[in-house]
Amino acid sequence: MKHCFLFSLVLISQIVSAQILENRNLYFKSSGSLGNYFGGKVSVEYLNIKDQSFTIGVYGQGRIAPNLPKDYVSPAALFEKLFLFGLNLDTPMEERTTYYLSTGKVFKSKKSNTRFNLTGGLGYNYMTTPVNFIKTTVQGSSENYSYDYKKEYSFGLVINPSVDFAVWKYFGFSAGLISIISKDRFSYGFEASYLVGLVNNRSKKK
Repeated sequence: MKHCFLFSLVLISQIVSAQILENRNLYFKSSGSLGNYFGGKVSVEYLNIKDQSFTIGVYGQGRIAPNLPKDYVSPAALFEKLFLFGLNLDTPMEERTTYYLSTGKVFKSKKSNTRFNLTGGLGYNYMTTPVNFIKTTVQGSSENYSYDYKKEYSFGLVINPSVDFAVWKYFGFSAGLISIISKDRFSYGFEASYLVGLVNNRSKKK
């Protein structure tokens, strides 16, 4: 066990030393998005010396259930109206989690710290949707409807072009669009992200 741990430390130290990753970028990306769904994403991205990008990530999305009855009242309705300007916190949500792999092509601008990453790939979706709404008698702070959750699984296409601002070697920002297309759902949104890791690891030309 000790030998495995020591070997892992040596391997990690070699990667961090950038000998293996010379002129390549490997970084962690954390994002938030707004569109017909709201969501958040975490991913690991790798850019090779041929300006190709490879990504593995997970993207969570949500929206108020589209089949929600018009007279539905959430348990926190009064609190939301008084303190959160009507923002729904306890309303039944349709939620989708997508695990995906993607690849793309990177185009650089004249400024070395700005690049365009046109990427797309395949994802596996897990979705939960509230169904079978039945009106009930309100007791205390309970909801006025009961319901079940339907679970669905599907494959989908992930499209995620972005503009990366690799301001520093180990930190940067990104803005772009993200869309997931599956057999019965289509989502789109604007995405803002921050990048941490070997964000701009290209050797400067002498």
